[in-house]
Amino acid sequence: MIFVDEHDTDDSSIDSEDFDIGTVSTKTAPHHGEHSGTSAHIPRDILKRPKLVAVATRLKTTPAQQAAYTEALIAESGGDAPAVSSSYATADRCRRNIESSIAESIKQQWVVPKFLTLHWDSKLMPTLSNPNTSEERLTVVVGDTRELKLLGVPAYKSGSDRRCGDIIAELTAKLLTSWHCADSIVNMTFDTTASNTGSVTAACVTIQQQLGRALLWSACRHHVGEIILTHMFQDLRIEPSKSPEVTLFSRFRKHFDHITSAPSATLATSAPARPLQGGRPRLSTSRCLAFRPDYGTVFHRT
Repeated sequence: MIFVDEHDTDDSSIDSEDFDIGTVSTKTAPHHGEHSGTSAHIPRDILKRPKLVAVATRLKTTPAQQAAYTEALIAESGGDAPAVSSSYATADRCRRNIESSIAESIKQQWVVPKFLTLHWDSKLMPTLSNPNTSEERLTVVVGDTRELKLLGVPAYKSGSDRRCGDIIAELTAKLLTSWHCADSIVNMTFDTTASNTGSVTAACVTIQQQLGRALLWSACRHHVGEIILTHMFQDLRIEPSKSPEVTLFSRFRKHFDHITSAPSATLATSAPARPLQGGRPRLSTSRCLAFRPDYGTVFHRT
């Protein structure tokens, strides 16, 4: 049985004691074959309870689905569904307000570590209002050896009159300021795209200017390896890597199952090896390090 409180219409206050739905246990154990159940009190503003909002958001339930499920649950249990505010507008409004309150409480309760690493990355994603259109989303994360904290995923428009690096730096600096952790940033982790490390649009330089001090640069090693391989391919006159489908790697992946993989076996070929014209090509170290001298250690170790 479900009891609906029609007089519980106060939306301004939420008591923590009302979060849980109380259960009433039966005094005698049910006989075999009989159905057992429980009684619950469902307040009029059930859709604005923080626990239900958190569960609905985690399960990716839309406000319309949440409202329909609530009405069906009350009606199936014999309650009066119209006595509960369970419309789509109510569910959407309550979810926005409660999620904002939860996010603000998380921000206030977070204890900022003494040293933090800043990481950001942007990705082209469908908009929330129209999946047929896309927008740039910037993910900003800070953390140390014990935890990671997602500061935000703001959207921005690329291709405007402003430089992309300046937009990324401005959004990142705003998030750091709002979370009161700008003074703890000592390191930056990023990929080596033009918007981050380019000579014209360098977000790394702009972020340091926004914070007013120099930071340690920790470029993604995956992208560093791509830069080294690019120069190696150019020096050896191999097909340039302009897309994920490189002919050399595609053919190797296609015929990989036909290659002998025994530990003591050697790869044999029926065609004799032809001598290279002009001798063995030599990789120019100075050319690889002309643009990024700080990659010298990685280059020599590779």
